[in-house]
Amino acid sequence: MLQAMLDRARERGEHPPDTFGVLDHILAPMYIRVLFGAGPLTPDYVDGLVARLL
Repeated sequence: MLQAMLDRARERGEHPPDTFGVLDHILAPMYIRVLFGAGPLTPDYVDGLVARLL
């Protein structure tokens, strides 16, 4: 599903990150926070991850 979203963005002429970029910069930090109890996943935190990637 993630790859399909990235493909659609490319078809629209956007320049999205590749799948591994999304995993490395957005999903991995979220999993680390949850697994190690490093703090809540707030909307501001997730927005910051996305902003840094894009």
